[in-house]
Amino acid sequence: APLIVLSFGYVLSAEEAVRTWTDLKGRTMEARFIKFAGDKIVIKRSDGRSFTVSSSIFLEGDRKHLNELRRKPTPTNIVAGISNLFR
Repeated sequence: APLIVLSFGYVLSAEEAVRTWTDLKGRTMEARFIKFAGDKIVIKRSDGRSFTVSSSIFLEGDRKHLNELRRKPTPTNIVAGISNLFR
């Protein structure tokens, strides 16, 4: 059977860049977005400490960034899409 290889014009980032997150009280934290966990997010500081928090604690700019991340294609979504091509 022939092997079919599909190529995509974009690269999925394994890690998001470190960014400054600002909460509603104006406090900041340098951390990397790790994942969505239900209605919360997991972020990780450069010292390795991870936090699971509600996105509602952040200012609007950070929440917009999270909405953009949520819309990004993920490996799971891409695999599901490819599977649907061959049904």
